[in-house]
Amino acid sequence: MPAKPTSSDCQLSQDGPDSLRTKIDDLERWWRSCSGDNVVPWEELAGRLHDLRSEVAAAFQDCETRQRSRPRGDAGSREQLDQLIGAHALLLADLDKLVMRLRLCEPGDDCCREAEDSLPKLFDRFKSMLSQASALT
Repeated sequence: MPAKPTSSDCQLSQDGPDSLRTKIDDLERWWRSCSGDNVVPWEELAGRLHDLRSEVAAAFQDCETRQRSRPRGDAGSREQLDQLIGAHALLLADLDKLVMRLRLCEPGDDCCREAEDSLPKLFDRFKSMLSQASALT
């Protein structure tokens, strides 16, 4: 029988002041505090998202590597890993697109409105992925 993944298999599930969950929550709070301003700091948001992306990508890579190294006894485990890798790749690609759009945005452009609409969804996706990692017990 394959070993069941544990929450220690992924940095994504760790809590604490330097955890991804804390950093994502802090970024979301900062964004919400800025989003009502007349001049939204789009460039700063792009930089913060880019920095977060690096940490998230490293945590995803660590999680995937640990999961790959675990004994696998059935096709379902491999399928779950493939789904996890696909979800990670899709989230990172969407984050890359958003950062690129933000770097090219000028106040009043449609891309600014698109970014405002997509950020809450992105934060929700991050939180969902973190919850999934925490559920691996």
